[in-house]
Formats: sequence, C-alpha cells, structure tokens
Amino acid sequence: MLEKLLHHKLLTEGEQGQGVVTEKHVSASESSSNSFSFRIVLHGHMTFPDGTRTEFKSDWLSTHNVGDPEEGAIVPVRYDPSDHSKVVLDVVAMEAKHKAEREKDQAWLEDDKKRRIADADAEAARRNASPNPPPNSGLS
Repeated sequence: MLEKLLHHKLLTEGEQGQGVVTEKHVSASESSSNSFSFRIVLHGHMTFPDGTRTEFKSDWLSTHNVGDPEEGAIVPVRYDPSDHSKVVLDVVAMEAKHKAEREKDQAWLEDDKKRRIADADAEAARRNASPNPPPNSGLS
C-alpha cells in the first residue's frame, strides 16, 4: 500500500526526467471487439547528471494505452529530486503521447481515404465524360 502511495505521489509531484527501457516482457494478451493488445512489463533505468543510476519497473501496462516501447526506447519518468532512488515510469505521459499518436494516425487515414475517394470520383467522372466506355471496363 505504501508503495502505491509513493508511486502516485511521484506521478503527481515528482520531477520529470527521461529513462531508458532495458527489458520488455509480454505477460498476457487481451482483445476486445475492436482491438488487440498485450500486457507488458517494462524494466529500465534513469541516469542522473551526477552519474548515479536508478532502476524502475512497471507491471501490467497495456500496449493499447502506452504503445509498444522496445528495449533502448527513451521513456518519460518521474523522480524524487531529494532521493534519486525513487524513480517511476510516467505512465500518464506515455498514455497521452500514445493517444496523440493514434489520433494523428487516424487523421492521416481519414485524409488518405478522402483523397482516394476524390481521385476515384475524378477518374469516374473522366470516364463518364468519354463517349465510349474504356476497353476492359467489365461491362458487357
């Protein structure tokens, strides 16, 4: 219980920093009607300017929410500036970044779909303006 309180306090009051993922393990898979994701465990460390290094570990993260960081990925962390032994993965920041990336990807897909439809409309209009159907049009 005390560990959860410390974790929450670091996430809300801790200083922001950058850590490095050193290990990733898939612990389970999950699916819903419109998505499939994995539950992962991430191990990593943060190296402070004075050269000290502190390890962190986060369990039961959903790739649907935080993405799928690999070993060597730089990830946001929160730490206690008065006690460098206290470092946690900034899951809130990871979730926000992943959500923004998903929204950007979705917007690109929507724009691409609109472009393809507009291109097809223009091509269909061009073909419809032609007095004779093009060869191999599939019409008999």
